[in-house]
This record gives sequence, structure tokens and C-alpha cells, in this order.
Amino acid sequence: MRCHAESFVWLLLAGTALQAQTPPAVRVDEIFQRWNRTDGPGAQVAVIRNGEIVLSRSYGMADLDGARAVGPHTTFDMASVSKQFTGFAIALLAEEGRLDLGDDVRKYLPELPVFSRPVTLRHLVHHTSGVRDWVELLYLSGFQFDDVWEVPEILTLARSQKRLNFDPGSEELYSNTGYNLLAETVARVSGIRFAEFLRTRVFEPLGMRDTHVHDDHTMITANWAASYQPREGGGYRVLGNHTAAVGSSSVISTAEDIARWLANLSTGQVGGGAVRNRIRERGVLNSGDTISYAFGVQVDRVGSHVMLSHGGSWRGFRSQVMYLPELELGVAVVGNTTEFTSASHARQVLALFLPPGTLPEANAGAGAPARDSTAAVPASTNRVEDFRGRFKSSELFDVTHDLRPADDGTLRWCIRRHGEAILRPVGRDRFRTMGVRGMLTFRFQRDRAGRVSGFALDGARFRGVEFQRDSASVGVSWCDLGRGTMR
Repeated sequence: MRCHAESFVWLLLAGTALQAQTPPAVRVDEIFQRWNRTDGPGAQVAVIRNGEIVLSRSYGMADLDGARAVGPHTTFDMASVSKQFTGFAIALLAEEGRLDLGDDVRKYLPELPVFSRPVTLRHLVHHTSGVRDWVELLYLSGFQFDDVWEVPEILTLARSQKRLNFDPGSEELYSNTGYNLLAETVARVSGIRFAEFLRTRVFEPLGMRDTHVHDDHTMITANWAASYQPREGGGYRVLGNHTAAVGSSSVISTAEDIARWLANLSTGQVGGGAVRNRIRERGVLNSGDTISYAFGVQVDRVGSHVMLSHGGSWRGFRSQVMYLPELELGVAVVGNTTEFTSASHARQVLALFLPPGTLPEANAGAGAPARDSTAAVPASTNRVEDFRGRFKSSELFDVTHDLRPADDGTLRWCIRRHGEAILRPVGRDRFRTMGVRGMLTFRFQRDRAGRVSGFALDGARFRGVEFQRDSASVGVSWCDLGRGTMR
């Protein structure tokens, strides 16, 4: 087995676990032992302290077919860790007086719909906007994860929405769409592409030479790690990544470069002290309650210290950053397979540089897969034949969804390219099934004659998407075409 030790400083801190006389690099190698191999995907880890990278390690393979190992300059999609750069860009422009966080986002993106209450930039930053998340909605529109997903598709979807999940500021609900809108705002205010803004204002000044914003899915990037998922029975399959979701993800980088960025959260080398402090400001709900989400980072306390953190997950990429600005200590971890637990690895590494017991134990239930907790109701409550038909939503590109009773008495739901799923009754005119991010709830509506006329669909990060019966639509049902059939 082979691993790459690019740079590390033997760091022994009084009163910490490092007093065990074992060099930190050896301890980190033990933590990453599973990924130190030539026949599987890999990972990177970097630790920064007092502005210096004191440990950097690389493990496993970036490209199994090409037999290319992960090295310090291998680049990964940082997924949602990218959001802190978007938050920083917004904070920077606000400090320069070029935008106001209290502005309605439509001041900068006037093509967005007019909702019952204005959505401000501040709402978008703190995930309190009520703007629906695009990931589930594009999937429900017939897109697959191997398709090209770029900002134009996301903005078109955002323009098609007729309502929000909730009144802005009343709740917190994570929204990737909100950060795509923020990135587009940065581009329009600055007059240059978001990728160019971050390159000139952040990446180059901080010496992040292996970092860029991937705003074109056709862009060829040297040293880019492939994305993997384990196969049943052994081995791995490639998960294609044709996504350029600028703002919410799509920053391509390395653990070392991200560590350099973390140091800026203490020094304020780029942006200065005012911006550095602003990006730690947590959101406040209309009720006056303070939430933990700030400008693209979670703000929590570890003992007496503030910790800034964020994770990322997209296709086979998994990332995590944790940074304690008062100690100028942080860790960046990234891997290229769905089975890599980035948060757990980052926590274990960070604990090596802190007094024992400083980091609380991770929640054992965090990240556990959602369970199908639907409770069966008597069959007589719902006559499945009532729900047969074809339905569509103007909020989802008018893609049709087919419902039909099956021979076994269940109700089947079919979308183009996604096959079918069983809808389980949970109440009168209410059904549930598992979606790509958790439970989906169908709330059917009836007209005055008692006929099913449509339904409202709720998911993990969207609520109340309206579907109407499409009586004019003819042709073969998606249910008849078979699972995975393409139109």
C-alpha cells in the first residue's frame, strides 16, 4: 500500500493527545488506513495551525482505470463546502457598499417571481428564504444525476416557482437554490463571472493555485479525481459529474488549498477584519431566535471556542472542513467515494490537536438513512382507482407524472426516466413514498364533484408543489414503458 506524505511538521502539544509520543502523521495514517490502497478510491487531509499547513496526507486512487494515485495537487469537487466562498463574496460586496443584505433579491435578479413577501439577500445567505431546493425538483422534472445540471437550468426552475416553502424569515430550511441566486447576484453586481470574481478576489491572493469554480461542465481539469460508488459484489462504478451548480457547489480544490482558505478566517488577509467577522454572523428568525447558519458556514461552540464548519456531498465526492479561529486551527478532508465519511474523519484528525474530550462525541444518528415510516391505513379509506391519471406541474417544466392502480391493489407513481414507485396510503387522500432525499408526501385534492383533480407534493426541501390532472394528455403511460426508460 502506498500513501503520499507531502508535508508535515512533527507537532507535539502539551496537554493534548499528541503527548502519546506518536507522530501525528502516523496517527492520521491509522485513521485513513482503509483508504491507503491502490485498488480503491482515496482521500486527502490537511491540517492548518497558525497560518501554516502542519500536516498534509494523500491516500488511495484518483482514477482507478488510469491507475493514477491521489496526490497533494489532485482536485476534488468540494460540493457544499463551496458555499462559504459564495457567502464570503456577498459579505465582501456588502462591506464595499455595492449591495445591501436587506435588499430584495429581485433588485438584482428581476426575472424572479414576485412572491407574497420579498426574499432578501440575507434570507438567502442564512437559508431562511423559503426558496425551494433545486436538487429534488430537477429530479422530479425527469432529470437524472448523470445529466448536465448547470445554472441556466437552475435559474429556469427558480423562475417557474409560484410560491415559497414558508414566509421568508419564519423558518430555516437548507436551499442550494438560494446560493445559486447569490452567486448570480455577485456576477451581476461585479460585472464579471462568479468564477472570475473568486479567482481574482480570493483564490489568487491566498495562493490557492489548484482551485477554480467549475462553471462549465465541458471544462477539462488536470488532476481531477473521478467520483465513485461501490458495486454490489465488489469493485466500484464511476458516478458521472456533469454539474456546474455555481454558488451552491462546484468549487474544485484540494485539501491544502482549502486549509489556506481556512487560515483567512482568522487573519482576514483577504477581505479584512470586517468581512471576517461578518461571515460568522448567524441568522436570526422573525421570532428573534438565532440559528447556527452564518455565511456558508455553521457556527457552533466547542468548549469555550467557536468552531466554523461545513460538509459537502455530491455524486461520489465527500468533503468536510472544521476550523477554530481563536486557536487558528483547522482541518480539511475530502474523498472521492460515497462510502467515505468525511465528517467523522475530520473530527478524528482535529481531535489529535486538541486536549482530550474537547470535541463532543458525534451524534450517532447523524447521517442515518431515512426510514419509510409510513403507517398503513385501511384499504377502504382510499379507492386507488380514483387516483388513476396523468398529472403535471407548471413549476416543473410541465413534465407529466403518471398514477395507476397495480394488479396487487397498490397505487404506482411513474416519472419519465425514473421508473415507478409504490405510493403507500397514510390517510384519506394522502400517500407517501421515498424520494432522493427522504420522504415524499402526496396530498390529493378533489373538485366539487368529488373527483381527484390534482395533488400537492411535499419533500425534504420543498413544500406544496402543485400538480393538476392533465386530461388532454394522451399516449402511453410512463408506467407502461418500464423502469428507467428514456423518452
